[in-house]
Amino acid sequence: MIVRTRFLLLALGGLTLAAFALTPFLVPAPPSAEPLASEGTGRAFEQDGFRVTMEASSLRSTDAPLQAWDDLELAFTVREARAGGRPLSGLAPLSWLVRRAEGEGLPDREQCRREIRALLAGRLAKASAVDFNQYFLVTLDDNNSLSIVDPQLESARTKTVGIVPLTSKGADFVLAPDRRTVLVTLPEVARLAAADIDRRMARYLELAGRPAEIALQPDGAYAWVGQETGPGIDVIRVDTFERAKHLELGPGPHEFAFRADSRQAYVLERGSGRLHAFDVHELAPEAVLDTGASALTLAASDLSRRLYVPFYDGRVAVIDQENFARLADLELGPGLTALEVDPSGRFGFALFEGADRLVLFDTATGRTTHTVETERGPARVEFTAGFAYLSHSGSEKTILIDLSVLAQEEKVVATSLPMGQLAPLEGLAATLAPLLAPLPEGGGAVLLHPADRNLYHFMEGMNAPMGAYRTYPWSARGVLLVDRTLREVEDGRYATSFQASEPGTYTVPFVLPTSPQLFGCFELEIGGLPKVPELWKSLRYELAGATELTSGAPQVLELRLFDAASNAPLADLADVAVLVRRGPRWQWNGVARPTGDGLYRCEPSFPEPGRYQLFLASGTRGVEFGALPAVQLEVRVGAATDLTAVAPDPNPRHE
Repeated sequence: MIVRTRFLLLALGGLTLAAFALTPFLVPAPPSAEPLASEGTGRAFEQDGFRVTMEASSLRSTDAPLQAWDDLELAFTVREARAGGRPLSGLAPLSWLVRRAEGEGLPDREQCRREIRALLAGRLAKASAVDFNQYFLVTLDDNNSLSIVDPQLESARTKTVGIVPLTSKGADFVLAPDRRTVLVTLPEVARLAAADIDRRMARYLELAGRPAEIALQPDGAYAWVGQETGPGIDVIRVDTFERAKHLELGPGPHEFAFRADSRQAYVLERGSGRLHAFDVHELAPEAVLDTGASALTLAASDLSRRLYVPFYDGRVAVIDQENFARLADLELGPGLTALEVDPSGRFGFALFEGADRLVLFDTATGRTTHTVETERGPARVEFTAGFAYLSHSGSEKTILIDLSVLAQEEKVVATSLPMGQLAPLEGLAATLAPLLAPLPEGGGAVLLHPADRNLYHFMEGMNAPMGAYRTYPWSARGVLLVDRTLREVEDGRYATSFQASEPGTYTVPFVLPTSPQLFGCFELEIGGLPKVPELWKSLRYELAGATELTSGAPQVLELRLFDAASNAPLADLADVAVLVRRGPRWQWNGVARPTGDGLYRCEPSFPEPGRYQLFLASGTRGVEFGALPAVQLEVRVGAATDLTAVAPDPNPRHE
């Protein structure tokens, strides 16, 4: 039997864990032997009638060896130890990857207990190579980059741990199923970026027009990319980052929805109101329906299997997914500006920004169930599993609505909470990207407020945010959460993907925050050569000629790039990213554009004289920032300037 409850501080037989999580209590089966024992390709231990098995494999191929800098999967299976014992679901295991010192062996049980205690306490002397209990935030920034934020860092001046430069400003982004790749539309340069947040670099795919909205179908196989105003959409195969097909449609903006089983995709041309149904397996059109000009958006309910196309005059066209026929028009009143469906598919949320009103309707019947007065200018509604969050264009307050009480047909209690000093969308053009990221353990979210440049950590049930993280000095237009914790992928099996930065023998401590405690230490061998020497064979770069740099105005920097193996000039690379920094408080990033014969040009500005470091990255050549040695730059006194470009260290591990 497993009973779930929430804990804040739990002492586990000498192990102390301070965290928010769902903690199971295990009813022990008859006890059996404790010692570690080999089992197949992994390791296993038994304790208190339960058996825990670890397996590691390459994501490239199940037969491939485990190698440094390869994409690997780590999985634990927890089940009753008796023959035919059932798997245990609903657990929240914790684990780490710790590189062993030369000659160090696998810890015995008491050493393992001490090692886990040190890791839980966050002691620097026992730092892990990989922490399988982390999540990160990725923000879509206004300064042509993605920022990677670790909200779990303690006692740090900044929680920004990395930056991925992009060739231009992003419009929308989604997280790929590998939990490492972020796909970003770049309308100004007609590209789609695949940003690797581990390697801090991006690859690019050329697209026609100005790509805008991007949507990932439920199974994660394809990403669908619409246009701002131009005709046609692109379907991208996510695992290979290749264009699967270009589909000819009318002009954008385009909106997307999908069947829950990913068999059909629906595309709305907002201007014309034409709604298209596509067979996803064949990537072929199936039907077209004219809903009416000047549609606002497209929403879908998996529960009622209906699509909803709203209009400003208050009409909502209801389309049946099964036969792709228009069933009815709901009349919700004039001034309708946005519409979303909650995660259960039961209720539609219609926003009236000018009237400061929210109307809820039942997706099964179309009947209006609740009307809620909001703060000034309700502009967006986003969801966690338990709550709806309304953000406003004219108020700093966020309204929370408990989704669990909506079906009770009672009056909705809208809780209005202050978040920041400004209205989150004040002075900001409409953004396509999400402004809310649900926490992986549930019960809360991180909210982005672009106007005051903050990320707010909010736990549901509290009356104020628990904390805030600055995105200063730039604004962000969207936030995603990258969950690197162990997920239950099937009953009793918990897995995650990772990379190890160097070969060697590792200890893998494992603990279940349960009562009674369940813990052990496994062993993992990872082979392969360190990454850096291989990258040095891929690319070499240097400053082209003598360059005298001065502060206070843009400076022309020319770099010469070579293939390090053949020494031949590397011409026409489209993704040469440059990062210039001075200590932990200032950085500039941009793109070096090819000018011919292996030469590349960029124009950074330096706020004051002194010594700077220049780093280079190229996704095409497989080189990330910091993998190659930095070029040292000396900057002399120039025009006076303020230090306005202060930014957190984008990659502090290179200090």
